[in-house]
Amino acid sequence: MRTVQPTERTWAILFRGDSFEPPPMVHEIAYIPDLSWFTVYFPKPDSEEERQQMERLVYSALARKEVSIFLVKIHPRALHFVTSKRVAGKAKRALSEAGLEVEVVSPCALVKVYASNMRAIPGIMGKLVDALQKSKVTIFATGDAYNFVGILVDQKDLERALSAAANCFFKDLHRATPFER
Repeated sequence: MRTVQPTERTWAILFRGDSFEPPPMVHEIAYIPDLSWFTVYFPKPDSEEERQQMERLVYSALARKEVSIFLVKIHPRALHFVTSKRVAGKAKRALSEAGLEVEVVSPCALVKVYASNMRAIPGIMGKLVDALQKSKVTIFATGDAYNFVGILVDQKDLERALSAAANCFFKDLHRATPFER
């Protein structure tokens, strides 16, 4: 990284490789309500190949019913994912028809903290989890992408989760509430 010192014509421009990158900072907190968190249990597989076959069965059963999923977590004896609450019944039927044991938690919400140049800011997930736990928010899962970290929470805790996140990252801002209905 190279910094150009301010002059009459320039004001601290940061370069990273050939691209311009804004300074890293948290700039937005968002949420997606009305989600369902699925756990699909696998019987103890005799081999890795058998476990992978069970995994493919989950994906194909959902694809046949045109159910989109995200925040997928794979474990040796289970697979977790999130889908819209509106298609949760269809997803559960598809998996049950495929002979799979399914557990669904609903409604959930995904709280997302966005930051420019997320990878250059260590500790965002840790700060967010700490803030939510101190606010007694039930956390089901975490995930991240290049520009956000996300935490799946019980929807009944959503207002507390958003307030905790706002206080964690924007405590110096004066806002009435981060949650509007």
